[in-house]
Amino acid sequence: MVSDVERLVLGCLYLAISVSFIAIQAFSLYIIASRKEFRQQTAYIIMFHAGLFDCTILISGLNASAMTLTNSKFIVAIEQFFAGVQDSSWMTTIVIDLLLALNRLDVVTVSLNVPTATKERVAIWLIAFVWLYWVALVVLHLIPDNGVRFSLDNLFFGFTKGPISSLIEGIELYTTGPIVCCVLIIYIVIGISMLVKRRKYAKDNLHIKSDRHEIRILTQAVIMFSSVFAIVLTWHLGDYFLPSSVWSGRGVYISYLLRAGLTPFMSLLFNRRFRQAALGILQRQEETSIAALKRTSVHGTTAR
Repeated sequence: MVSDVERLVLGCLYLAISVSFIAIQAFSLYIIASRKEFRQQTAYIIMFHAGLFDCTILISGLNASAMTLTNSKFIVAIEQFFAGVQDSSWMTTIVIDLLLALNRLDVVTVSLNVPTATKERVAIWLIAFVWLYWVALVVLHLIPDNGVRFSLDNLFFGFTKGPISSLIEGIELYTTGPIVCCVLIIYIVIGISMLVKRRKYAKDNLHIKSDRHEIRILTQAVIMFSSVFAIVLTWHLGDYFLPSSVWSGRGVYISYLLRAGLTPFMSLLFNRRFRQAALGILQRQEETSIAALKRTSVHGTTAR
């Protein structure tokens, strides 16, 4: 049995994580959508769609919070839909991570002699495929008594015992696992390439400066990859090494929600242009608020 204290603590925690990270993700998406310099770069286009998938995960987290706090699934179809959206978005974000890794491989290491417009079209087609993949997964989750469901006894999500559930779980295991391995190999190649370039151009200040930017990109990627790898490992193989406790599953789900809000923080921390754009928007918003306050004050004085 779940105690009232556990239900209250976990419900409030799911709520706090989801609400705060939805706001941060929305701000990050606004930065990318409102700045031409970001909209025209393939990496940011990919990041934008990754942010959309992360937002659906966090919105589903709000539903998990409501079910936890009220000890009720309300309408079963709604619980089924949000559970399917959450798991499908998780699977597609890993595919998005692969696209982002390939983009970084091209920018940092390979530098394919292909027109930028062609690269963007290819990226858009691949992203469209990812969205179709997401829709197909959601449809599979909507089949009654199959897919991922929320447990009111454990307060986290898990697969049901239906035949379609086994199919979805197999797709998830045999796609996310190899994709994560591919991403790891790509970042190893990028890291080796950067070391070779640094040794070759150690005395060239321009290249050293460029390397610093590439190191920040690689550091951000390694942190994001590590979080994804840890969640994939514990989600599929946690029964073999995690403590036999309900808190192991809860911890994995909390980590899962936290990862959905990690990307904006990484961008603000490691991407100077993105950070400057965010500060510029906040500064303009503050100036607008001050100007509006002054106008209100003047209007009030005149009225008196």
